[in-house]
Amino acid sequence: MVCMAKIFSSLVVMLLLYGGIYYVVIPREWGDSGAYLADVFAYLHSVDGRLLEFGHLFWRFLIMLLMFGVYGTELRQFSENEILVNGANLIGEVNFIAGALCLLVFSRLLQLVGYKTFQICIGLAALLFFWPFLNHSRTASPYVFALMFLLLGELSWVKSELTPGIKLFYAYATIAVLCFSLAVSFWFPYILTLPFCLFLPRAFFDTKNKSVKKEFILGAICALVITLFYFLAIYFSQIRSWPALVSWFTESQHGKLFHGGFTKLIFGYANAHIYLGDYGKLVKRYLISDSYNPVTLADCLNFSLIRLISVYLFSFTAAIVCWYRERRLALVALLGVIPNILFAIYFDAGSAERYLALIIIEALVFGKLVSLSSTGKAKLIISLVVAAYGVATIFTLSGKYWLESQDRFIAVQFLAKEGDVLIVLNYTDPLSSIYKGFLQMPGDSTKNLKVYSVIRSGSSEAASWKRSLANKLQAAWGENHNIWVSRRLLNLKPEAYYGWVEGEDDQISWVHLSRLFSAFEYDSGSDGADGFYLLKNSDPNRRWLNSVR
Repeated sequence: MVCMAKIFSSLVVMLLLYGGIYYVVIPREWGDSGAYLADVFAYLHSVDGRLLEFGHLFWRFLIMLLMFGVYGTELRQFSENEILVNGANLIGEVNFIAGALCLLVFSRLLQLVGYKTFQICIGLAALLFFWPFLNHSRTASPYVFALMFLLLGELSWVKSELTPGIKLFYAYATIAVLCFSLAVSFWFPYILTLPFCLFLPRAFFDTKNKSVKKEFILGAICALVITLFYFLAIYFSQIRSWPALVSWFTESQHGKLFHGGFTKLIFGYANAHIYLGDYGKLVKRYLISDSYNPVTLADCLNFSLIRLISVYLFSFTAAIVCWYRERRLALVALLGVIPNILFAIYFDAGSAERYLALIIIEALVFGKLVSLSSTGKAKLIISLVVAAYGVATIFTLSGKYWLESQDRFIAVQFLAKEGDVLIVLNYTDPLSSIYKGFLQMPGDSTKNLKVYSVIRSGSSEAASWKRSLANKLQAAWGENHNIWVSRRLLNLKPEAYYGWVEGEDDQISWVHLSRLFSAFEYDSGSDGADGFYLLKNSDPNRRWLNSVR
């Protein structure tokens, strides 16, 4: 009873901390809200666009159902602005609830596999302070929502192992199948974690049946259910040919090509655990000899390198200790780690969400290893390290984009009108990274601006960046919106903090961007080096855009 009270108290503290971080400490990050909700708006008004996406199969559909549940059929009469503002807030709350449920379910899972109070606290802290988890629980992206189903599936599957009676076993196994299938349907890469999930009970229990038959049967059933979900999605999306199916699949890559590689993996994995800022770009500038912002080897030998090394030193130490002290858990963990790492090497290794499923594996391993340190002094040191990590994560998220962008908000918010477009350099620009096409200005709950980035280096869109830009500008003028161009794009030399790395993509150089935007005609603009110019809706500008299109 005392132990249960401690666990309950710890969970309450974690949930209160989570709520405080979400509502008080860190400003809301909208993530991909604009893209998701714009697709919902297009679907409601019979405009071209698919409601079901390969990578996030049911996410847009769920958003639409939730909004219908809250606003009823009047949702169809909403303007795009109303859908963006109301929908982003609604889905943000849904993801907050999903994050809280992740903590609750994970706490129960740790308890079922035999972890003691201190181990459960450390495991919960590992999940809570993992900055991709906190980051995505504040957005309209489906990663944390899908993680909730993944954890529910793991909990149900573990419960099936511990429950006597064949009927209860089948009941929990059925729930596990449904939850695993839904997790994959909301974010497809979670399929790579299923082998770990299926064999998770074997890491902690002497299973009733020594053969692996039931794991393979459950996996096969999951595959069938997932296939059924995708078959129905293909049918209702009116996809009737192989080229259309391939196109539907490639759309989920968001214009990214290989965009991975071992180097990106090294920095992406570490950055997901300890925020490294622009250290990856610093090293990239050194490796490819950036002519605009040259970097020496001495510049690379800084505190960020120590943080990078510390992540791998800790990970390899934990892996070695686990291998020699908890061999079964280590083998099961590899079933989840290896597929996710290999996939990251191939695709988008720099994205923090690529490693979101790994934190569950890492927390289980770390919690198990904590039990090897039974002394009070060791527990105190571990607690202090975890607390310091948590403070660093919260500090990182609270200032990550907001403080960097605040001056630029102020510079343009009184000049821009409803629906105006901001043109920024690329997706690493704080305005683009935090809002992804949806910017709600501070102090004005009704005004929203669209933020477009000119180029994404390494993507399939890089070669046609001029045509893509021209289409966006023409569309904005066609809807009578003003276009504001970042002054950064007119500079002869990019500053290091722009996030531009010369030579990263041989399809475009900074001189191409500078010459293009310097040739435009502009009206008045906002003050400051990081302000915006108002692009003139003039015949010379339109003639150039027409020539590109």
